[in-house]
Amino acid sequence: MGEPLGLESGTVRVVPYDPAWPALFAAEAARIGEAPGALPLRLEHVGSTGVPGLAAKPVVDVLAGRPPGSSAAPYVEALVRAGYEHRGEQGIPGRDFFRRGTPRAYHVHLAEEGGPVWREMLGFRDALRSDPPLAAEYAALKLGLAARFPRDRAAYLGGKGPFIAGVLGRAAPPLEDGPAGCAFAEAAPEDAATVVALRAAAARDLAARFGHGPWSGEPTERGVLHQLRTSRVWLARQGGEAVATFRLGTRKPWAIDPAYFTPCARPLYLTDMAVRPDRQRRGIGRGCLAEALRLARAWPADALRLDAYDAEAGAGGFYAACGFREVGRVTYRGTPLVYCERLS
Repeated sequence: MGEPLGLESGTVRVVPYDPAWPALFAAEAARIGEAPGALPLRLEHVGSTGVPGLAAKPVVDVLAGRPPGSSAAPYVEALVRAGYEHRGEQGIPGRDFFRRGTPRAYHVHLAEEGGPVWREMLGFRDALRSDPPLAAEYAALKLGLAARFPRDRAAYLGGKGPFIAGVLGRAAPPLEDGPAGCAFAEAAPEDAATVVALRAAAARDLAARFGHGPWSGEPTERGVLHQLRTSRVWLARQGGEAVATFRLGTRKPWAIDPAYFTPCARPLYLTDMAVRPDRQRRGIGRGCLAEALRLARAWPADALRLDAYDAEAGAGGFYAACGFREVGRVTYRGTPLVYCERLS
Protein backbone atom coordinates (compact mmCIF):
# COMPACT_ATOMS: atom_id res chain seq x y z
CA MET A 1 0.00 0.00 0.00
CA GLY A 2 1.28 3.50 -0.86
CA GLU A 3 0.60 6.70 1.00
CA PRO A 4 -2.24 6.61 3.53
CA LEU A 5 -5.55 8.20 2.64
CA GLY A 6 -6.16 11.74 3.82
CA LEU A 7 -5.87 15.29 2.51
CA GLU A 8 -5.55 18.33 4.73
CA SER A 9 -8.09 21.12 4.16
CA GLY A 10 -6.92 23.88 1.86
CA THR A 11 -4.18 21.79 0.27
CA VAL A 12 -3.71 20.10 -3.10
CA ARG A 13 -1.64 16.92 -3.29
CA VAL A 14 -1.60 14.37 -6.12
CA VAL A 15 0.05 11.00 -5.44
CA PRO A 16 0.82 7.96 -7.63
CA TYR A 17 -1.91 5.38 -8.12
CA ASP A 18 -2.28 2.91 -5.25
CA PRO A 19 -3.64 -0.58 -6.11
CA ALA A 20 -5.22 -0.66 -2.63
CA TRP A 21 -7.74 2.06 -3.52
CA PRO A 22 -10.41 -0.29 -5.01
CA ALA A 23 -10.36 -2.41 -1.84
CA LEU A 24 -10.67 0.72 0.33
CA PHE A 25 -13.70 1.75 -1.71
CA ALA A 26 -15.28 -1.69 -1.33
CA ALA A 27 -14.75 -1.63 2.44
CA GLU A 28 -16.24 1.85 2.74
CA ALA A 29 -19.22 0.91 0.56
CA ALA A 30 -19.88 -2.08 2.83
CA ARG A 31 -19.59 0.14 5.91
CA ILE A 32 -22.15 2.59 4.48
CA GLY A 33 -24.52 -0.26 3.66
CA GLU A 34 -24.26 -1.74 7.14
CA ALA A 35 -24.65 1.52 9.08
CA PRO A 36 -27.73 1.80 11.37
CA GLY A 37 -30.78 3.02 9.46
CA ALA A 38 -29.06 2.62 6.10
CA LEU A 39 -31.22 3.07 3.00
CA PRO A 40 -30.73 1.33 -0.35
CA LEU A 41 -28.13 3.18 -2.43
CA ARG A 42 -26.24 2.27 -5.56
CA LEU A 43 -22.58 2.99 -4.81
CA GLU A 44 -19.94 3.57 -7.49
CA HIS A 45 -16.20 4.26 -7.17
CA VAL A 46 -15.64 7.55 -9.01
CA GLY A 47 -12.99 10.24 -9.10
CA SER A 48 -9.39 9.56 -10.02
CA THR A 49 -8.93 6.83 -7.41
CA GLY A 50 -11.57 4.90 -9.39
CA VAL A 51 -9.44 4.85 -12.56
CA PRO A 52 -6.72 2.15 -12.53
CA GLY A 53 -3.24 3.60 -12.92
CA LEU A 54 -4.28 7.24 -12.55
CA ALA A 55 -2.48 9.58 -10.13
CA ALA A 56 -4.96 11.13 -7.71
CA LYS A 57 -5.50 13.05 -4.53
CA PRO A 58 -5.47 10.51 -1.65
CA VAL A 59 -9.24 10.69 -1.15
CA VAL A 60 -11.71 7.97 -2.19
CA ASP A 61 -14.78 9.38 -3.95
CA VAL A 62 -18.06 7.49 -3.68
CA LEU A 63 -21.02 8.26 -5.95
CA ALA A 64 -24.22 7.31 -4.11
CA GLY A 65 -27.29 6.97 -6.32
CA ARG A 66 -30.67 7.34 -4.66
CA PRO A 67 -33.82 6.12 -6.46
CA PRO A 68 -35.18 8.44 -9.19
CA GLY A 69 -37.79 10.84 -7.83
CA SER A 70 -36.86 10.18 -4.19
CA SER A 71 -36.35 12.92 -1.62
CA ALA A 72 -32.74 13.48 -0.64
CA ALA A 73 -33.57 14.24 3.01
CA PRO A 74 -33.72 10.67 4.43
CA TYR A 75 -30.55 9.71 2.55
CA VAL A 76 -28.74 12.75 3.92
CA GLU A 77 -29.78 11.73 7.45
CA ALA A 78 -28.62 8.14 6.86
CA LEU A 79 -25.18 9.23 5.66
CA VAL A 80 -24.79 11.59 8.60
CA ARG A 81 -25.58 8.65 10.90
CA ALA A 82 -22.87 6.72 9.04
CA GLY A 83 -20.34 9.29 10.19
CA TYR A 84 -20.28 11.70 7.26
CA GLU A 85 -20.33 15.49 7.48
CA HIS A 86 -22.94 17.01 5.16
CA ARG A 87 -21.59 20.02 3.24
CA GLY A 88 -24.56 20.85 1.01
CA GLU A 89 -24.42 21.18 -2.78
CA GLN A 90 -20.97 22.83 -2.85
CA GLY A 91 -21.78 24.56 -6.12
CA ILE A 92 -23.17 21.53 -8.01
CA PRO A 93 -27.00 21.60 -8.28
CA GLY A 94 -28.57 18.18 -7.72
CA ARG A 95 -25.72 16.87 -5.57
CA ASP A 96 -25.33 16.58 -1.79
CA PHE A 97 -21.68 16.46 -0.80
CA PHE A 98 -20.27 14.69 2.28
CA ARG A 99 -16.83 14.04 3.69
CA ARG A 100 -15.38 11.81 6.41
CA GLY A 101 -12.05 11.65 8.17
CA THR A 102 -9.53 14.01 9.75
CA PRO A 103 -7.86 14.76 7.45
CA ARG A 104 -10.63 13.96 5.00
CA ALA A 105 -10.20 10.55 3.42
CA TYR A 106 -13.63 9.80 1.90
CA HIS A 107 -16.06 11.89 -0.12
CA VAL A 108 -19.65 10.90 -0.92
CA HIS A 109 -21.59 12.55 -3.76
CA LEU A 110 -25.30 11.83 -3.25
CA ALA A 111 -27.34 12.27 -6.43
CA GLU A 112 -30.41 10.86 -8.16
CA GLU A 113 -29.50 7.67 -10.00
CA GLY A 114 -29.66 8.32 -13.74
CA GLY A 115 -29.79 12.11 -13.25
CA PRO A 116 -27.36 14.69 -14.69
CA VAL A 117 -24.80 14.48 -11.85
CA TRP A 118 -24.90 10.67 -11.93
CA ARG A 119 -24.42 10.54 -15.71
CA GLU A 120 -21.60 13.06 -15.76
CA MET A 121 -19.54 11.54 -12.94
CA LEU A 122 -19.84 8.02 -14.36
CA GLY A 123 -19.35 9.26 -17.92
CA PHE A 124 -16.10 11.03 -17.06
CA ARG A 125 -14.78 8.06 -15.07
CA ASP A 126 -15.66 5.58 -17.83
CA ALA A 127 -14.08 7.79 -20.51
CA LEU A 128 -10.78 7.75 -18.60
CA ARG A 129 -10.98 4.02 -17.89
CA SER A 130 -11.47 3.20 -21.56
CA ASP A 131 -8.79 5.55 -22.93
CA PRO A 132 -5.34 5.23 -21.24
CA PRO A 133 -3.75 8.07 -23.30
CA LEU A 134 -6.60 10.36 -22.22
CA ALA A 135 -6.08 9.32 -18.59
CA ALA A 136 -2.35 9.99 -18.93
CA GLU A 137 -3.09 13.46 -20.31
CA TYR A 138 -5.37 14.13 -17.36
CA ALA A 139 -2.72 12.90 -14.89
CA ALA A 140 -0.11 15.24 -16.38
CA LEU A 141 -2.53 18.16 -16.15
CA LYS A 142 -3.33 17.43 -12.49
CA LEU A 143 0.32 17.00 -11.50
CA GLY A 144 1.17 20.31 -13.16
CA LEU A 145 -1.71 22.13 -11.48
CA ALA A 146 -0.87 20.63 -8.07
CA ALA A 147 2.72 21.85 -8.42
CA ARG A 148 1.52 25.35 -9.33
CA PHE A 149 -1.29 25.62 -6.78
CA PRO A 150 -0.39 23.47 -3.75
CA ARG A 151 -2.55 25.60 -1.44
CA ASP A 152 -5.14 27.01 -3.85
CA ARG A 153 -7.85 24.40 -4.34
CA ALA A 154 -10.09 26.77 -6.34
CA ALA A 155 -7.32 27.43 -8.88
CA TYR A 156 -6.59 23.70 -9.13
CA LEU A 157 -10.26 22.87 -9.78
CA GLY A 158 -10.58 25.75 -12.24
CA GLY A 159 -7.58 24.50 -14.17
CA LYS A 160 -9.16 21.07 -14.58
CA GLY A 161 -12.54 22.45 -15.67
CA PRO A 162 -11.94 22.86 -19.43
CA PHE A 163 -10.44 19.36 -19.71
CA ILE A 164 -13.39 17.75 -17.92
CA ALA A 165 -15.87 19.76 -19.98
CA GLY A 166 -14.12 18.70 -23.17
CA VAL A 167 -14.30 15.01 -22.26
CA LEU A 168 -17.98 15.28 -21.37
CA GLY A 169 -18.65 17.17 -24.60
CA ARG A 170 -17.02 14.43 -26.66
CA ALA A 171 -19.29 11.87 -25.01
CA ALA A 172 -22.45 13.69 -26.16
CA PRO A 173 -24.34 11.88 -28.93
CA PRO A 174 -24.17 13.39 -32.42
CA LEU A 175 -27.14 15.35 -33.68
CA GLU A 176 -28.49 14.45 -37.07
CA ASP A 177 -29.22 17.06 -39.71
CA GLY A 178 -32.76 18.20 -40.30
CA PRO A 179 -35.17 16.27 -42.53
CA ALA A 180 -34.60 16.18 -46.24
CA GLY A 181 -35.42 19.44 -47.97
CA CYS A 182 -34.99 21.54 -44.78
CA ALA A 183 -32.78 24.53 -45.61
CA PHE A 184 -31.44 27.15 -43.18
CA ALA A 185 -30.73 30.80 -43.91
CA GLU A 186 -30.08 33.84 -41.77
CA ALA A 187 -33.14 36.08 -41.46
CA ALA A 188 -33.14 39.60 -42.87
CA PRO A 189 -35.27 42.57 -41.74
CA GLU A 190 -37.85 41.72 -44.39
CA ASP A 191 -38.28 38.32 -42.70
CA ALA A 192 -39.34 39.84 -39.37
CA ALA A 193 -43.06 39.18 -39.93
CA THR A 194 -42.30 35.52 -40.76
CA VAL A 195 -40.28 35.11 -37.55
CA VAL A 196 -43.10 36.70 -35.54
CA ALA A 197 -45.65 34.36 -37.11
CA LEU A 198 -43.62 31.25 -36.26
CA ARG A 199 -43.01 32.26 -32.66
CA ALA A 200 -46.60 33.36 -32.14
CA ALA A 201 -47.98 30.09 -33.53
CA ALA A 202 -45.76 28.10 -31.18
CA ALA A 203 -46.78 30.27 -28.19
CA ARG A 204 -50.49 29.87 -28.97
CA ASP A 205 -50.05 26.11 -29.30
CA LEU A 206 -48.38 25.88 -25.86
CA ALA A 207 -51.09 28.05 -24.31
CA ALA A 208 -53.81 25.83 -25.81
CA ARG A 209 -52.16 22.67 -24.45
CA PHE A 210 -50.83 23.83 -21.09
CA GLY A 211 -52.71 27.02 -20.23
CA HIS A 212 -51.35 30.53 -20.05
CA GLY A 213 -47.89 31.02 -18.62
CA PRO A 214 -44.54 32.64 -19.43
CA TRP A 215 -44.43 30.51 -22.59
CA SER A 216 -47.60 32.07 -24.03
CA GLY A 217 -46.29 35.59 -24.59
CA GLU A 218 -46.30 36.59 -28.24
CA PRO A 219 -43.52 38.60 -29.92
CA THR A 220 -43.83 41.84 -31.87
CA GLU A 221 -42.32 42.77 -35.19
CA ARG A 222 -40.58 45.72 -33.55
CA GLY A 223 -38.97 43.37 -31.02
CA VAL A 224 -37.77 40.99 -33.72
CA LEU A 225 -36.29 43.87 -35.73
CA HIS A 226 -34.34 44.90 -32.62
CA GLN A 227 -33.07 41.32 -32.23
CA LEU A 228 -31.92 41.29 -35.85
CA ARG A 229 -29.72 44.29 -35.02
CA THR A 230 -28.25 42.84 -31.80
CA SER A 231 -28.03 39.11 -32.58
CA ARG A 232 -28.51 36.67 -35.47
CA VAL A 233 -31.79 34.95 -36.27
CA TRP A 234 -32.19 31.92 -38.53
CA LEU A 235 -35.12 30.51 -40.46
CA ALA A 236 -35.63 26.90 -41.56
CA ARG A 237 -37.63 26.40 -44.74
CA GLN A 238 -39.07 23.23 -46.17
CA GLY A 239 -40.53 23.21 -49.65
CA GLY A 240 -40.32 27.01 -49.67
CA GLU A 241 -42.36 27.35 -46.44
CA ALA A 242 -40.89 28.72 -43.21
CA VAL A 243 -41.20 25.97 -40.59
CA ALA A 244 -38.87 26.97 -37.73
CA THR A 245 -36.69 29.71 -36.32
CA PHE A 246 -34.01 30.19 -33.66
CA ARG A 247 -31.72 32.96 -32.47
CA LEU A 248 -28.02 32.97 -31.53
CA GLY A 249 -26.14 35.69 -29.70
CA THR A 250 -23.15 36.36 -27.48
CA ARG A 251 -25.10 38.61 -25.10
CA LYS A 252 -26.32 36.79 -21.99
CA PRO A 253 -30.15 36.50 -21.88
CA TRP A 254 -31.84 38.10 -18.88
CA ALA A 255 -32.74 34.80 -17.20
CA ILE A 256 -29.31 33.14 -17.49
CA ASP A 257 -26.94 32.93 -14.51
CA PRO A 258 -23.47 32.09 -15.92
CA ALA A 259 -22.34 30.70 -12.54
CA TYR A 260 -24.16 27.44 -13.32
CA PHE A 261 -22.37 26.78 -16.61
CA THR A 262 -18.96 25.38 -17.51
CA PRO A 263 -16.51 28.33 -17.46
CA CYS A 264 -15.43 29.25 -20.97
CA ALA A 265 -14.18 32.32 -22.82
CA ARG A 266 -16.67 32.31 -25.71
CA PRO A 267 -20.17 31.13 -24.83
CA LEU A 268 -23.00 31.41 -27.33
CA TYR A 269 -26.66 31.57 -26.30
CA LEU A 270 -29.53 29.84 -28.11
CA THR A 271 -32.93 31.46 -27.61
CA ASP A 272 -36.37 31.80 -29.18
CA MET A 273 -36.41 28.44 -30.96
CA ALA A 274 -39.85 27.71 -32.38
CA VAL A 275 -41.15 25.04 -34.74
CA ARG A 276 -44.46 25.50 -36.50
CA PRO A 277 -47.01 23.35 -34.63
CA ASP A 278 -48.14 21.38 -37.68
CA ARG A 279 -44.51 20.44 -38.44
CA GLN A 280 -43.47 19.32 -34.96
CA ARG A 281 -42.24 15.78 -34.19
CA ARG A 282 -40.74 15.46 -37.67
CA GLY A 283 -37.09 16.02 -36.76
CA ILE A 284 -37.11 19.74 -37.51
CA GLY A 285 -36.30 20.71 -33.92
CA ARG A 286 -33.33 18.35 -33.85
CA GLY A 287 -32.26 19.74 -37.19
CA CYS A 288 -32.35 23.28 -35.74
CA LEU A 289 -30.10 22.20 -32.86
CA ALA A 290 -27.67 20.49 -35.24
CA GLU A 291 -27.51 23.67 -37.34
CA ALA A 292 -27.06 25.82 -34.21
CA LEU A 293 -24.13 23.63 -33.12
CA ARG A 294 -22.57 23.85 -36.58
CA LEU A 295 -22.89 27.63 -36.48
CA ALA A 296 -21.46 27.75 -32.95
CA ARG A 297 -18.34 25.86 -34.07
CA ALA A 298 -17.91 28.24 -37.01
CA TRP A 299 -18.55 31.38 -34.88
CA PRO A 300 -16.28 30.20 -33.13
CA ALA A 301 -17.80 29.53 -29.70
CA ASP A 302 -16.77 27.19 -26.89
CA ALA A 303 -20.26 26.23 -25.74
CA LEU A 304 -23.91 26.59 -26.65
CA ARG A 305 -26.06 27.58 -23.66
CA LEU A 306 -29.83 27.83 -23.23
CA ASP A 307 -32.62 27.87 -20.69
CA ALA A 308 -35.99 26.12 -20.87
CA TYR A 309 -39.13 26.31 -18.74
CA ASP A 310 -38.97 23.74 -15.95
CA ALA A 311 -42.58 22.73 -16.46
CA GLU A 312 -44.68 20.43 -18.60
CA ALA A 313 -44.68 23.11 -21.29
CA GLY A 314 -40.88 23.27 -21.23
CA ALA A 315 -38.51 21.42 -23.52
CA GLY A 316 -35.79 20.41 -21.05
CA GLY A 317 -36.31 16.72 -21.78
CA PHE A 318 -36.02 17.35 -25.51
CA TYR A 319 -32.69 19.14 -25.11
CA ALA A 320 -31.37 16.35 -22.84
CA ALA A 321 -32.33 13.77 -25.50
CA CYS A 322 -30.32 15.83 -28.00
CA GLY A 323 -27.15 15.64 -25.92
CA PHE A 324 -27.42 18.89 -23.97
CA ARG A 325 -26.55 18.43 -20.33
CA GLU A 326 -28.54 19.96 -17.52
CA VAL A 327 -26.36 22.23 -15.38
CA GLY A 328 -28.88 23.74 -12.98
CA ARG A 329 -32.44 24.57 -12.01
CA VAL A 330 -33.45 28.02 -10.80
CA THR A 331 -36.51 30.15 -10.24
CA TYR A 332 -36.23 33.55 -11.89
CA ARG A 333 -38.93 36.12 -11.11
CA GLY A 334 -41.28 33.31 -10.18
CA THR A 335 -40.57 31.26 -13.30
CA PRO A 336 -38.87 27.84 -12.83
CA LEU A 337 -36.13 27.30 -15.38
CA VAL A 338 -33.68 24.56 -16.29
CA TYR A 339 -30.27 25.49 -17.69
CA CYS A 340 -28.64 23.30 -20.35
CA GLU A 341 -25.42 23.44 -22.34
CA ARG A 342 -23.56 21.56 -25.01
CA LEU A 343 -19.89 22.15 -25.65
CA SER A 344 -19.21 22.96 -29.26
